[in-house]
This record gives sequence, C-alpha cells and structure tokens, in this order.
Amino acid sequence: MTAIGVIGALGLNILTGYTGLISLGQAGFMGVGAYTVAILSTKVGLPMWMNLPAAGIITTLVGIIVGLPPCA
Repeated sequence: MTAIGVIGALGLNILTGYTGLISLGQAGFMGVGAYTVAILSTKVGLPMWMNLPAAGIITTLVGIIVGLPPCA
C-alpha cells in the first residue's frame, strides 16, 4: 500500500513541483487502475501478476481517450 501511495505522490510531485500545475486527474487515473484491478481479480479471477499490467494498459487507454482533442 505504501508503494502505491509513493507512486501517486511522485507523479503528482512531478506535475505540481516542476510545472506548478494543479491536477485532480492524477487521483482519477489511480482510481481507474484500482477499479480495473478490483474487477479483474473478483469478477474475472485473474492473478495479481496479470492484473497490474492490464490495469496499466486500461488506464493508458482511458488517458488517451480523455486527452484527445475534440474534433471540430
């Protein structure tokens, strides 16, 4: 649990500390990853070593979808 918190804090430190930007999306993307791991482990029954890369891939896809500029 500590390592997960450290990963989130380091990502937010890079964004806030070096650029001065404020982001609430950091917690949202951590939530997407956590929700993905929870669903894959309880509903699908995948082991943890498969859940973590899958959660990273799903969170990346969600980030790409959210980050795309709107087509005008």
